[in-house]
Amino acid sequence: MPSPDPPANVRLRHRLADALAQYVADEDLTQTEAAARLGVTQPRVSDLVRGKVERFSIDALVAMLERVERPVSLGLGPDAGEGALLSGVLDAVSPFVALLDPDGTILEVNRSVFEASDVTPEDVNGRPFWEGYWYGHDPDLQAVVRDACERAARGESAAYSAVVRTSETGRLPIDVTVQPVWDGAGRVTRLVASAVDVSRRAATEAAWHETETQYRTLFESIDQGFCVLEMIYRSGRAVDYRFLEANPAFQRHTGLVDPVGHTACELIPGLERYWVETYARVAETGEPARFQQGSAALGREFSVEAFRVGPAEARRVALLFTDVTEQRRAEAALRDANETLEEQVEARTYEVRHLARALTIAEQEVRRRIAYVLHDDLQQVLHGAQIEAHVADAERVGAVLDRALRLTRSLSHELSPPVLREEEVAVLLDALAEQHRQRHGLDVAVEAAGVAVPEEHLRILLYQIVGELLSNVARHAETGRATVRAERVDGRVRFEVVDQGVGFEPPAPAALRGGSGLGLPTVWERVTLVGGQLDVDSTPGRGTRVTLELPSGGGWAERERPGL
Repeated sequence: MPSPDPPANVRLRHRLADALAQYVADEDLTQTEAAARLGVTQPRVSDLVRGKVERFSIDALVAMLERVERPVSLGLGPDAGEGALLSGVLDAVSPFVALLDPDGTILEVNRSVFEASDVTPEDVNGRPFWEGYWYGHDPDLQAVVRDACERAARGESAAYSAVVRTSETGRLPIDVTVQPVWDGAGRVTRLVASAVDVSRRAATEAAWHETETQYRTLFESIDQGFCVLEMIYRSGRAVDYRFLEANPAFQRHTGLVDPVGHTACELIPGLERYWVETYARVAETGEPARFQQGSAALGREFSVEAFRVGPAEARRVALLFTDVTEQRRAEAALRDANETLEEQVEARTYEVRHLARALTIAEQEVRRRIAYVLHDDLQQVLHGAQIEAHVADAERVGAVLDRALRLTRSLSHELSPPVLREEEVAVLLDALAEQHRQRHGLDVAVEAAGVAVPEEHLRILLYQIVGELLSNVARHAETGRATVRAERVDGRVRFEVVDQGVGFEPPAPAALRGGSGLGLPTVWERVTLVGGQLDVDSTPGRGTRVTLELPSGGGWAERERPGL
């Protein structure tokens, strides 16, 4: 069981409790009003007025008197009884306490002071308070302590904070109050200096300051926008929000300058209702939200994390967000590019497949031509030579064999014309003109002086395509004349095959792309695959002009197929 209070402590408790009870009576306070003023609960006031002083510590009673600014007079006198009471009181209280003369001389120091520092009563009693061991290491602090004593001697309350010396290496942060003590005549007869150890509070404040510093460093340095906002309500409905904090990145992500203290609707006219409703829901329910949303009013799109901060009734929300407008645009552009690429690949795949089909047909046509020559011409000639040999007509056999040789030479010439080795276009076109004159009776005029095509694969292509176009003239134009022109234009070579025949309705581009057979669709496919262009200009009754352009002379790369 705890030991009973010393008699001096009991007497002091009663005197302090009586002073508080007298205050309540003087002010004519109800217990509820007294509790509010004294900073305690109503049952504690009831204990006080009923004299249950054992339920209060001396510190608590003194604190209540200080709260209502009721001066404490100990009524110190010269008799030993009062001195014993004083010593008992000083040693009973937990803070550090010193009793001083009005001039600041130390009269008495309680036991807590000696327990906390390397001093004895002989080291301090009779010395000015500011010259005590605790302050001797800091002249500036001594001046503060002396000023506090002088103010208390004039009847004022003085307070200061200090870091005092407790040993050669020890230091202790304290809060000090110096209070005057009056006698019955209202004169200041003593000073009471009391100090409280605030080392724990100082450590807590230091930790808080460090945390605050770390938070502020993070707040200032993160790349994401961060802000704290407070919801604004009217008639129970969220209508706006005010920015309470915003980091430097906030402006970069939103374009808003100095938002703190302003509302969203003030800064962003036409702000969508979505934002207010979303943040109000977070503030009211406490459920965080993570979303991406665009704002037409700001012309931006954001990735946002929203979460409630502080108590629910504060209606505050913190936002961590990033402007993703450019990212979304890049993603959209990439999607469009992929879609375009897929379309181009699909179109090219179709073209290659269509050309493969056309080339297969062309190959078969060449095979038929060779078979025709071998069967209908060469075999018949050789069979005739065999018959003539039986009748022993050597002259006629020789003539037949000469014809056979001419047929084989013609076939060889058609399969691999020697003129393809010549870079001069005029040589190639003259050979085609002569071929069609002999085969179809078509008179072809060639205008191609000074034009050369150094690329062999283009010469082969030109030979085949111009030959096909001239064959079309011979078969369909119902005319005996045609003109072939060639010229070089800006790194490209241009050819025109012109006739004044019956003409026709030229096919639409879609018909060329999806056409079949060995006519214009095949020509168009082969030209566009090497980056060229084909244009067909014809009117019924007014002839036809087919223009062909191919890249030549400066290096070439297949490019996107142009339209007709």
